[in-house]
Amino acid sequence: MSRTSTLIASTGVGSYHVGIRDLGGAEHRALFQFASNSPFFAEILATNNFDFDANVGSNWFNVTDRIFKDQGKDDPDFVTVNGNRQYRRAAKAGNIVAAGIYAMDDGFFPAAFQINVTSVTSGSPVGIFFGV
Repeated sequence: MSRTSTLIASTGVGSYHVGIRDLGGAEHRALFQFASNSPFFAEILATNNFDFDANVGSNWFNVTDRIFKDQGKDDPDFVTVNGNRQYRRAAKAGNIVAAGIYAMDDGFFPAAFQINVTSVTSGSPVGIFFGV
C-alpha cells in the first residue's frame, strides 16, 4: 500500500469525504478501515464530480456494494447497483456493520469517496482510516 491516512479519528453519526487526486504508481484498490468496539452502520458513496479546490462534491452514488465482503467467486455479469450497471463481486452484505478492513473492487477509483456513519452505539465512536 502506498498511502494511508486517518479520515476521522473518532466520530458518531456524520458524513466525511476524501478526494483522490493525482494517483500514480501501482495503486489498485481503495481500502477503508473501520475501528469501533460496538456495532455501527456505515455506507460508502462515490463521485467523479468533485471540486478539489473547494473540497466539495456532488452527484454522490452509493457504492457500498462494491466492497469485497467475502471470498466468493466473481459474478461474470454486470448487475444493477442503485440504478447503475456495474461489474461486481457476487456476494454482498449491505451496510458496513463491523470493525475491520474493507477493500473496494480492483481498479475502482472515483474522484472522491464519502463515508456516511448512520448509526453508532452511544459512547462508542467509530474511527475511519483510508488507504490506497
